[in-house]
Amino acid sequence: MSWKVLKHFIFFSFVIVTGCSQVTDSIRPDYVGKHMWLRTNLRAMENKVTWDGYLSGRILPAGKRVKILEVNDQLVVFLLEGRRYYFHYGQAGSTLAAGELLAKFFESEPPQALRELEPRSRGLIALGEVEVGMTKDEVLLSWGYPHRIREEPTIDKSDGQIILADDWVYRESAFGEVALVFSGGRVAKIVR
Repeated sequence: MSWKVLKHFIFFSFVIVTGCSQVTDSIRPDYVGKHMWLRTNLRAMENKVTWDGYLSGRILPAGKRVKILEVNDQLVVFLLEGRRYYFHYGQAGSTLAAGELLAKFFESEPPQALRELEPRSRGLIALGEVEVGMTKDEVLLSWGYPHRIREEPTIDKSDGQIILADDWVYRESAFGEVALVFSGGRVAKIVR
């Protein structure tokens, strides 16, 4: 590699790293060192968590209080019941700002939607289950955000865009998916 090419590489790497850190520098005070509540169930394999992970792994329950230790453009490190978790929330290609993505999963007060649930729904969500008749809000609490709506990835979608869609797809495993079909705002069909 020539010196000229190396200089350009170093310059662009610096620009990218500097630009990325400035994004989270502005939201870091809103999160780091603060106690927040999980807005949806998340799934953890060991101590790694992703927003669109498989429907397997340990459930980190919606409504649980966590302490945010660190935030950057791709990762949130938090404590839940004394255990450290690494949540990979960002994804290349997302047009949503880091703050918008983080607000999908963490909030400053316990989720209002959880307090308004009937005991049966609360029990299903605690187990990470979905059944016919559940509302879209209940599904979000139980399974989190879908991997796709229709055939479009949800990484660029706002909550409003996701809620308006009636076909949600989740990854069940490396080779399988589960589709939820909604009618009238409730699960009408579960297709495995």
